[in-house]
Amino acid sequence: MTKPRYIFLSHNSTDKPELMRFAEALVKRPLAQAHNLQVWLDKTNLEHGVQYVNQFAANINHPDTCAFLLFMPREPIRAYVAYEIGIALDRHLNDQNLGKRFPILPVYPGAHSGRVELPQAICTFNYREYVYDDVQQMDAIIMDALGNISPVGASPAGDSSDFIETGKESPAGQAPTREQREGYDVWLSWVLTRRGNELQAEDDGRNISTLFCAGLPGIDATPEQLLPLAIWLLGEQAIDGIKGRVRILTDDPELALLPWHRLPHPQTGVPLLEIGWIVEIGAVRSYSPKFFSLTLNTPLLVIPSHQRHEIAGDRHYALVQRFFEAYLNIHVIPRVTSPFALKRELQLHKPDLIYVFSRFNGVFLELDYGIDRENSISLEYFGLLIEGLEKPPVVVMFLIGDCLSHYPSLLIKSSRIVWIQTTSRPNKKSGDFDGDFEKVLNKISSKNGDFIDSILKETNKDNLGVHNFVWVTGRSPWVQVVDHKNKYALILKAALLKVILGRESLKHHVASVVSTHLSQRISLSAYLVTGDVNACPHDVPAQVQYRLQWGDRENSIPTIQFYFNLDIDGSGKYVNSLDQYVYNMLDDAIVQGILFRFPNAEEVIKHELKKRGLNEQKCCVFLNWFLLINKSQESSVSEWIKVLGRVINEYFSHVSLDEVVLLNAICIQVQDEKSVQDVQSLGNNALRHLRNLKGSSIEPIIIKEGLGRLDAGDISDFLDANQGYWRGELRLKDFNVDSWGFAQWVVSKTNGVFDGTVNLIWQQYQCNYMEYFLNE
Repeated sequence: MTKPRYIFLSHNSTDKPELMRFAEALVKRPLAQAHNLQVWLDKTNLEHGVQYVNQFAANINHPDTCAFLLFMPREPIRAYVAYEIGIALDRHLNDQNLGKRFPILPVYPGAHSGRVELPQAICTFNYREYVYDDVQQMDAIIMDALGNISPVGASPAGDSSDFIETGKESPAGQAPTREQREGYDVWLSWVLTRRGNELQAEDDGRNISTLFCAGLPGIDATPEQLLPLAIWLLGEQAIDGIKGRVRILTDDPELALLPWHRLPHPQTGVPLLEIGWIVEIGAVRSYSPKFFSLTLNTPLLVIPSHQRHEIAGDRHYALVQRFFEAYLNIHVIPRVTSPFALKRELQLHKPDLIYVFSRFNGVFLELDYGIDRENSISLEYFGLLIEGLEKPPVVVMFLIGDCLSHYPSLLIKSSRIVWIQTTSRPNKKSGDFDGDFEKVLNKISSKNGDFIDSILKETNKDNLGVHNFVWVTGRSPWVQVVDHKNKYALILKAALLKVILGRESLKHHVASVVSTHLSQRISLSAYLVTGDVNACPHDVPAQVQYRLQWGDRENSIPTIQFYFNLDIDGSGKYVNSLDQYVYNMLDDAIVQGILFRFPNAEEVIKHELKKRGLNEQKCCVFLNWFLLINKSQESSVSEWIKVLGRVINEYFSHVSLDEVVLLNAICIQVQDEKSVQDVQSLGNNALRHLRNLKGSSIEPIIIKEGLGRLDAGDISDFLDANQGYWRGELRLKDFNVDSWGFAQWVVSKTNGVFDGTVNLIWQQYQCNYMEYFLNE
């Protein structure tokens, strides 16, 4: 055994508990043990009866003392610490003159920002942060103290057998970034495994500890039931008064489903989250060093429209749409309602965030029926679908029905973050989902931030009947908020293509009339469009919105969207009359879609304007009425529009807001393309009659033609407009693709069907126009 050498530890007495923990960990490091490195600490090394200041000076200057470490305090440095710094600095300078080294090592146990600045005398010295929990930092301190050394028995270029081999780092040792450490004194990480009745925890230094455990408490475990796990994992590392961040990685289903957000402080029993800690749970999977930042700009909403009443899917869709628009300035968001549509949109959009709101039976998500007649999808199959995405997405699921009955391992390993809330009490608790998601978006939009921190601190509460699960794979992504002015310059996706391609006359007509109505103080107007499913009539409001906000930058008009979905299938039993039945459906749609937080429409709209800072600006509020009409009910369109006019007048004619126009977009989807124009004409006639209703203030905007197919001219004009802007964005210039020839080829493949045309253009863009060149 080599002769011991010492690091002198200087500290305020109030920091002694934290320092003791650090000192114990430091001397246990294999590198310290290999060189018999010890620490000099007043608690264990002072001699009683000898003047303390003399002992401080003698031990700092002792030849066996190889370094001076200053443990930076929260409070101002005490006088005796300042004295020790002076002695150490004198030795540092004297040894330097003699060609020797005596390092002074200031360290911050956590973040530098949470403690005092370096003393003036050593303000130019380098310091280290987060030394509590990072074994690499501890080894670097040992290296600084001892100089250029290697462990005993190791070659100069090698590591001791206790060290992690290159390329074989423990998942628990995947250190957090500076941003994630900010505000925390300690970062603790373990990989948990289960072998029979034994739990094993491997820390970031590959030290393994074992706990006998006959059984786990389950997903409803209380802090008291989790206390043995807290004592085992944290022990004395969770010193009272400090804040830390805990990462638990496991692939064991039962361990992964434990409510780790309730993990208590081992000494006080108070849940760590309540005293400023963060507790992460995730899968055992390594990550790339670049797997960190995240810019949310391509969300996908999975929200069924035709479900049981308690789901309120359409109302929830309207809310989430507004949240993305208000907090992240994302206006064009695709929505899918069936498993079939989900598969298709995942291929097209490659979303960075997938938001799901549906019923859940413990295994399957219950969505709408797709054209393949399927309406359910398991969480495991959901994970399989996103496994192939180039970038793992964030997945947010708010599920009503049964609690999670199994650990969705594939979903978690295929995602960056999975956040699932479940409740079996929809009438009382599903509304909390709205507020939870809004809080998280608000927090990460106001300041770039840690997504996991935002979720846990804003929403992880123990409501009766609500279960909350949050898993993170690798690092918790740090959300970057894109500059709003450059948003559309950075995003090119199929959803955006769908709102800018074609229909120029329609978009121009509606936008021009809205501008006129604003200047003439006409506050309530309406237009009607009709098309089959391939014409995508329900996308028209987004197309008009894009034209208003982005088509003319100098005269742009900001917009706010509300959505109302109705199904005219003829299955309803008319108690008194069709008129009363329609009125009841429309009335219920308005209450669900807009009047669920405020007593009247004007209060709702004022709230939305204020939230966006639009109180004193011209603004267009879209009231989007999405109607699905069964073939047998097409003749009843006139009756629906007349009753809709009466309901609109009843709820919205009294809204009096300067420079705000309420634009009702009545978007009708029919089953048969052949009936499009007939329904459009019927609807227009009914719309004209609204002007003659007693007390009506609705100004109709008449669109004569139903939504038809695109021709080659529509596509070519779109590509070449604005000096060929979209021709450049879609990289047709790069591949020397002729706009007219490409447009003709697309129409020959899709027959001008709107949805198919959008998808084909997007697919060709993604594959560098390979299919086009092969078939040219």
